[in-house]
Amino acid sequence: MQLKTKFLIPLIIILFINAVFSLKYISRYTHWAWLIIVLFTGCYIFIVFNKSSKRFSFLQNLFIPIVILYTIASLYLVHKIPMQSLNVDRWSVITSFWDNYFYGKYVYNAISHMGNRPGPMPFYFILALPFYFLKEFAYLSLIGIFLFIYLVYNSLKRERIGIFIFIFILSSPIFLWETVCRSAIFLNATLVLALLLYLRQSDFKNIKSVVLAGFFAGLLLSTRNVFALTFILAA
Repeated sequence: MQLKTKFLIPLIIILFINAVFSLKYISRYTHWAWLIIVLFTGCYIFIVFNKSSKRFSFLQNLFIPIVILYTIASLYLVHKIPMQSLNVDRWSVITSFWDNYFYGKYVYNAISHMGNRPGPMPFYFILALPFYFLKEFAYLSLIGIFLFIYLVYNSLKRERIGIFIFIFILSSPIFLWETVCRSAIFLNATLVLALLLYLRQSDFKNIKSVVLAGFFAGLLLSTRNVFALTFILAA
């Protein structure tokens, strides 16, 4: 499979952002940050440009164990890093929103522990409601990662791009940070991807398909309206 320019440009952007992000945080713990980043980036590039995906066939048998180990490692980090210790307030914005709701106050007057008001639109908070009751939003982040892996599962076994995606998600600090800081951004983006895949397979001569597509698109646009750009580009 020849790699096209429309794939190479996003790949370069993703690897660059991952390298910068990794440097910022890994350098806090070791002076070997640059070497680690170069080695990992080299592995990613090797996977993408390797002409035979058979070299990575062993991952088929290790798929479930790897996902389980990743889950355990993520939950361990979540346990070791309390929400209150982070300089982010995504979890606090959701908590203050629902606290106001259940106390009968106007939800968009809620204030996070860092003094910020709710920004995202209503469905964002509805998605997070079960995890508000659980008092742990890391599960929301993990669901987004697992859903994305599920969506690309078929290509994981056949194409090197799918293998790259699998390894990149489970080795990139970006996704660990997503879980540790209890963010739902990747979940929201993955739900948009799932809808776009649904739209590609839909028969729009069927009114039911049109109504369902409009309904789910409306809900997802009520998480973050920036996703409107994604729908426009995918049209």
